[in-house]
Amino acid sequence: MAAIPDAFIDEVLARVDLLEVIGAHVALKKSGRSYMGLCPFHAEKTPSFSVSPDKGLYYCFGCGRGGNAITFLMEYEGLSFPEAVKELAARVGLPVPEARPSAEEQRLAQGYALLAELAEAMHKQLFAPEGAKARAYLRRRGLDEALIRKWGLGYAPRHGAWLARAFGRHEALLRRMGLVRDGQRGAYAFFRDRVMFPIRDRRGRVVGFGGRVIGEGEPKYLNSPDSEWFHKHELLFGFYEQRDWIRELRQVLVVEGYFDVLALAQHRALPAVAPLGTALGDAQLRLLLRQGKCVFCFDGDTAGRRAAWRALERLLPHLEAEHEVRFLFLPEGEDPDSMVRRVGSERFRAFCERQAMPASTFWLMGLKRLAGEGAEGRARMAKTADRMLRAIRDPYLREAWRKEAEQAVGLPLGAAAPISRPQQEAAPDPLPRRFFLACVQKPERIAELPEVAVSWLDRYNEVSQAYRRLWQLVRSGQTPKVASVVDAMPRLARWLVEEPDITDDEFGKLAARMHALWLRQEIEAAASRGALAEVVRLRRDLEKLEHMDAR
Repeated sequence: MAAIPDAFIDEVLARVDLLEVIGAHVALKKSGRSYMGLCPFHAEKTPSFSVSPDKGLYYCFGCGRGGNAITFLMEYEGLSFPEAVKELAARVGLPVPEARPSAEEQRLAQGYALLAELAEAMHKQLFAPEGAKARAYLRRRGLDEALIRKWGLGYAPRHGAWLARAFGRHEALLRRMGLVRDGQRGAYAFFRDRVMFPIRDRRGRVVGFGGRVIGEGEPKYLNSPDSEWFHKHELLFGFYEQRDWIRELRQVLVVEGYFDVLALAQHRALPAVAPLGTALGDAQLRLLLRQGKCVFCFDGDTAGRRAAWRALERLLPHLEAEHEVRFLFLPEGEDPDSMVRRVGSERFRAFCERQAMPASTFWLMGLKRLAGEGAEGRARMAKTADRMLRAIRDPYLREAWRKEAEQAVGLPLGAAAPISRPQQEAAPDPLPRRFFLACVQKPERIAELPEVAVSWLDRYNEVSQAYRRLWQLVRSGQTPKVASVVDAMPRLARWLVEEPDITDDEFGKLAARMHALWLRQEIEAAASRGALAEVVRLRRDLEKLEHMDAR
């Protein structure tokens, strides 16, 4: 997509109400000139998420995420930058400057439109005479019609040519998605005679399907092949449909199957999501850990515990002390679907609350199961604990787990690195930082500076890119808003939230000091190169500046 003009982005940010954008998802309370709330990007119990409407910025003092209205929608809703700009522009009634989409963007858009059409067509097939067997199967599984319609469940007809006949004009796209295949008798549909579950991404777009065979047959479940639209390791069935419920409770249950998710939703027991028949991927884990309490639910048999152990190993590199992760094992012979239908939503919730154990507890139990008896068992347990501890990146969490394991094993664990306090953010030179913030707070000040000022902050990597962007915008006649500069430097959001406004008088003094500092740096650099004439010229400029400052 062609770049959206900076001036248009500034206009959108100037008009949009950041408090309204964020307040739709986060409960905020006024605190001085800002508003505070629980961070939507990490689990916390004490509000550390600050929103500054007058500056158009937000910042979380707990996890470090910060930005403007555009970055909020990108992180919270999973939108791309152009999509976030368009969403905000629509809210304030600004037409986005037209840009010709690339061939790839056109193909992706056509694909999403086709997938939505397919989902609707299969939903209609479910309620057509041909879908009677599928409807009866769903009734036997305990799903009512209201839920079936709300979630858009469907039916893929038995005859393999139905898709090509109904959507033959899109055959090239269908093949690209892997939904049409070639066989001995010609093209046929990838999904045939199956109950269909539309799978949506975080934005609610249908990106693929899951299909369950009706009755006996293999494979029992089938998912869309990976494609430009469908990335199974990034998707969670049920997340989009229940995103508001998850955010309300700040809790999510991770289950195995589609029917587990649907049964828990129908009984309003707990919001649940399911991976798409594969081990959880990094993107899925990161998304889950941001939702608050995350409970991984497994069958209570040996296979279920092995699956839970594999999930824990995948989880360890992502775990931090702030995360609340628990493991839940159901009674043997039960799954969430059968159990919630048998005991009801209230008793199911109570069971989860009572039986879900912290991740560290499950880890120690698993180590003991692996170890066996005797000294050799304790040694095996220690070696396994050492290996797994190395995967934990949070030093505080790693140390806490290490101490618990040492108590359980009765042996010192040596492989886990000793705890070291994380390095604090390097304190920037206060003069360049204050000068830069003064320019960001009132960009028109840049127009008062000499031409050489464009280079004043080149030596300060943390601010140089954002400063040059601001300079170019102002010198080209634009008046950028504070929030529009944040994209070039996310850390700036924190500084602006923390720092008081800088007066014009103080800015004048900062500019003079910054100019003198730059001249001294240039003199030192010229001297190291042996450029004596340049040294003389720069010293003369410094003397003039100091003389004027003395007056």
